[in-house]
Amino acid sequence: MILLNIEDELSIISQQIDNGEFEKAFDAIKTAFSRVKRLLKNKQYFDHLFAISGLFIDVGHMGRNSESTLKGLKILEDNRQNFERYKGHYFYYFYANALSYTQKNEDLLDYVNFQNVENLNYAKRMYWKAIKSVQKQHNTVPDEYLVNLANSLKSQYRITEALQYYDQVNQKNRDLPQAWTNRSEALIILNKITSSLSIVMLKEIRVGYLFASKSNNVPKIWHPFYKSRSDSISKHINELSNEIDETDHEDALLTQNEYNDLSSYRKWCLDRHLSLTEHGLYCKCIESGTDNLTIMENVIGDQTIASMELVLNRLKSEFGFSRHLYYEYLNSSDWTKNDIEQSFSELFNDEVLGLNIERVRTAFRICFGILDKIGVAIFDLLKLKREKNEMIYFHSFWKKTPERFNLFQNIQNYGLIALYSIANDLNSTKTDQGELSFYKKWRNLLEHDFMIIHTNKSPEDLYGSYKGFTKQITFVNENDFIESLTHVLQLTRSAIFSFVFAVREHAKQNSPDKGQIIGTLEVHKKQGYF
Repeated sequence: MILLNIEDELSIISQQIDNGEFEKAFDAIKTAFSRVKRLLKNKQYFDHLFAISGLFIDVGHMGRNSESTLKGLKILEDNRQNFERYKGHYFYYFYANALSYTQKNEDLLDYVNFQNVENLNYAKRMYWKAIKSVQKQHNTVPDEYLVNLANSLKSQYRITEALQYYDQVNQKNRDLPQAWTNRSEALIILNKITSSLSIVMLKEIRVGYLFASKSNNVPKIWHPFYKSRSDSISKHINELSNEIDETDHEDALLTQNEYNDLSSYRKWCLDRHLSLTEHGLYCKCIESGTDNLTIMENVIGDQTIASMELVLNRLKSEFGFSRHLYYEYLNSSDWTKNDIEQSFSELFNDEVLGLNIERVRTAFRICFGILDKIGVAIFDLLKLKREKNEMIYFHSFWKKTPERFNLFQNIQNYGLIALYSIANDLNSTKTDQGELSFYKKWRNLLEHDFMIIHTNKSPEDLYGSYKGFTKQITFVNENDFIESLTHVLQLTRSAIFSFVFAVREHAKQNSPDKGQIIGTLEVHKKQGYF
């Protein structure tokens, strides 16, 4: 009887939260929590306790009630062993939410820095853990997981990745307003970092708030707030475009026509979030037709800017090659005729061999070379002290010495924080425990050891060809490898953007007039050659 009443009560509380009655819901959750604590500690007890922790966390976030968030967080931490065992990815997701919501609700551009980013990194790690866990069980990641991961990435200025996940969710046309409103916030942050405001960007910001103002999944008491934000942006757009006689519908149609005129390869780059163009982060018109990302465009810069622009040229060239190898793999019918000149011994061991698989194996390795070059460039940009015989690796150079990390803690640079966040994901040390560190392990195996990419669910080995090695061989399914390559390329793209933003911010902060770049060298774009 008590259990049924509790279930009904939790359902009523969920409805109160949906209606925006947060204070009433908070009091009801506390009452339900007191009743649940008196139950026998069996499976139903932990099920109810877990549900209550989620309700506390939801009220804490939506109702801006830090006490509620902390109560939910404490339940999760006090019962972590049981929840981790029986709830799996749900626990990691709830835990990540609680950790994220305990952060201050301040302007990110004034708040997040190297001194407090570690807490955000831990929350982000739990989101990655939740996503990896659910992928093992169900293969399909819930949209809510992707949105909250994107929010976590946004909080660490990884705007390109955040926009990628918001777009991935929004294109499904679900009524998920948090994906739209957070996309708008991400674009606002992008503009603050890059000062690249355009009418197109304003329209993209507006669409998120307009969607939320009509959503059935937003408490009705919030609708006027989002409507007012949308109206305010519309007014700003009208002020900027009073000489342009063009409706939103006509503008959208023109953008679509320009996208249709792009090459198949360029459309693929934009659709897969693999382009290196700032405008392409939120629009697929003709302006996104090339990888035109530069540190400074038509702006006077000094020798440091020229050196960093040289680095960017190298990064773009290598990234473009890696990306094209992947594209060739996916469109192998145009290239496979060259494969017939190769022949291999038939070992019936399911290993994928030939030119096509080598394209993606090479593409994967190139990405880590790009990341290490970014590390070297940041090292030179900040004139860091190199330790004796030190090799610079992107994922690990940040904390090589306490003095070095102390230097970073005294820097406020959004691009550097984003790069450090990426490095944290790839680092396998006990302190970082990056959930994506297996990518770095794969890279080392591809470069120096044996990693077998196979087609079937588990590799066959008729002749026992894999048994003659003293070290255990790593096996990766081809589909899993390709999915990981896509992510590694997107991660590398994010790092390239963040490198550009870091150099720009460093130049502004270290110029005689801190709001303007002054120097002797003008940087122009140089076209690549095929």
